[in-house]
Amino acid sequence: MGSPKYLNMIHAFLMALSLCSCSNNGHEYDMHDIVVEGWIDNGQNPVVIITKSLYLQINSKIEINDSYVGTGAVVKVSCEGGDTAILEGKTDTHYLPPYIYTTDKITGQAGKTYSLCVELDQYRATAQTVIPLEQAVIDSFRIEPSADSDSLLSLSAFVSNPNKCRYMSTFIAAKPDANYLMNAYMGTYKDQKFEGGSKIIELNKPYKSIATRDIYYSDFNYGDSVTIKFSGIDSLAYEFWNNIGIISTIKNNTVTGDIKNAKGNISGGLGYWFGYNSSIYTLILPEKKQIQ
Repeated sequence: MGSPKYLNMIHAFLMALSLCSCSNNGHEYDMHDIVVEGWIDNGQNPVVIITKSLYLQINSKIEINDSYVGTGAVVKVSCEGGDTAILEGKTDTHYLPPYIYTTDKITGQAGKTYSLCVELDQYRATAQTVIPLEQAVIDSFRIEPSADSDSLLSLSAFVSNPNKCRYMSTFIAAKPDANYLMNAYMGTYKDQKFEGGSKIIELNKPYKSIATRDIYYSDFNYGDSVTIKFSGIDSLAYEFWNNIGIISTIKNNTVTGDIKNAKGNISGGLGYWFGYNSSIYTLILPEKKQIQ
């Protein structure tokens, strides 16, 4: 079980999160805050993505220009009682937008506290997170034809929560459709769900229609290569990801939802900086002819 180069990506939702003011004509949104999306996983290096100055026209695809991607920032991560590192900005096509800040000088350790500081133009954003001690794990998977479409497969997981994680979240990438991990639709859980033994959970594709205007479907294509990152998270991360799921369920399109309820933990900006303790799995789904 290896760690993929592409990690969690919810940039589409943070685009909506950053739509802070609406013009009187109801057609144009304007964002003037810095948006920070960052995480550090147990055994992995930190990743930070920065965006700004978003303008979105309703019923049109999102267009990204140079002023939108937060290049040129000074990004620092420090471990309590340990090292501090300035993260290097670089192009990486496994993310959206394809520009991240990272460093190999800091590796996440369970139970440790990590502080983030981002300085860009007039903005200064800070946050702090702790990587949970408990690792989230999946016992086994179930793959079967979708009840809704004969051209899709449904994917489920059996979870017993042996490490007694209090909060868990699921992130999924289904290639060739998407090669970066995003938060799975309705993929957050509390420990009470797994009391009394192994329970089955449905694994759903992430929402991405906000960025691409694609029709959303939760099941998977035959032959997909599916990467699942199942993460132990803290209560702040749980509330953030759970609210994202609730918003998308109620409104079916996060642009029209009350995105401000999905508050992260960034001071001086929008977004999040979370620690994860994860297990990562890759499944190659069968071709249709294999299960006929």
